[in-house]
Amino acid sequence: MNSNKSLGLVLNKELIKRLLRSDAMRESVIYQDIQQEKALSIVTRLLRRKVGTVPPAQLLKIQALDSTQLDDLAEALLDFSTLTDLEAWLAQNQS
Repeated sequence: MNSNKSLGLVLNKELIKRLLRSDAMRESVIYQDIQQEKALSIVTRLLRRKVGTVPPAQLLKIQALDSTQLDDLAEALLDFSTLTDLEAWLAQNQS
C-alpha cells in the first residue's frame, strides 16, 4: 500500500500546481529553502564533474552563498577547468 495514501496525504496534482504557482508560496521560507537546497545540490554535482572532488573548505564557502550567487556560480563553472578556477571565483564573489 502506498504510504501517502495510508496517511491521507494524497493531493490532487492540479491543486498542488496551483499552490506552488502562487506568489505567497514562492515567497515562503520553506519554498525558498527547498529551492536553495536544490540549487546547492546541482552546483556541487556539476563542480564534481567539472573539477573533481571539492575540498570541504570550498564546500563550506559554497554552502554560504545566497541563491543569486549560486545561480552565478552555476553559470561560471561552465568555464572552469581546475579547482583553482573555483577558488578564484569564490574569492571574488563572496559576501
